[in-house]
Amino acid sequence: MSGSEIPPANPPAPGEPAGGPPPADQAPDAAWSAGTPPASPGSQPGWGAPPSSPPGWGPPSGYPIDVTFDREQVLNQLWGIPFIGVAVRSILAIPHLIVLAFYGLVVGLLQLVTWIPVLLGGRYPEWGYDLVGGYARWLVRVAAYVLLLASPYPPFSTKAPYPVDVTFDRGQQLNRLWGIPFFGIWVRAILAIPHWIVLWLLGILVGFLNFITWIPVLMNGRYPQWGYDLVGGYYRYYARVVCWVILMAGPYPPIRLGS
Repeated sequence: MSGSEIPPANPPAPGEPAGGPPPADQAPDAAWSAGTPPASPGSQPGWGAPPSSPPGWGPPSGYPIDVTFDREQVLNQLWGIPFIGVAVRSILAIPHLIVLAFYGLVVGLLQLVTWIPVLLGGRYPEWGYDLVGGYARWLVRVAAYVLLLASPYPPFSTKAPYPVDVTFDRGQQLNRLWGIPFFGIWVRAILAIPHWIVLWLLGILVGFLNFITWIPVLMNGRYPQWGYDLVGGYYRYYARVVCWVILMAGPYPPIRLGS
């Protein structure tokens, strides 16, 4: 090599054209021409669906407590036979109701101690979300099954996956004054009086809706979307108010059926 010749800066990598890598806007075409499809947007950092949360964990949308439904479930159309489908499901749910009756006694006793972590640290206890929150989740699931909002038989579990779920934001900070024994829950129960009135009125509407929600199930094997909005929204609203009263949420619940 003579002194006037300048060696190439870097030899091209194997499979790379001698002119260097293509510009960014031509990279996908170059990838296809090389026989390798370009990466899809979902494979890039920051794309794709978020990782699923464990049962009972958030992040709930809009309010620290949420009730969610899988709206794409397919039910056996026989469950839509008027009155018979719900009646049979009510009978099948009797074992759950027995378990929940005893479970409810435990939850009632737990209210004697769940205020202690709130008073001392301003947080509802993790074991309270597991036990008391698990009871609320189980109760909502059984009610949803009986009223045709869910297809599979509910599990005898507070954490097993199911098309109906109740989630809690466990990182909430509460004012410690709410933890004053009995006083905090008593005051919250009074503040919730407007909600009790609305829930009573909505309960009448939901009762009438259950006379017609079976029709789409009988016709095409699907619970109606408006049923999830109204009947499912009623259970979402009810769960939020009750759980707020017993200190499982910080902010005052909105008068709202949606998430």
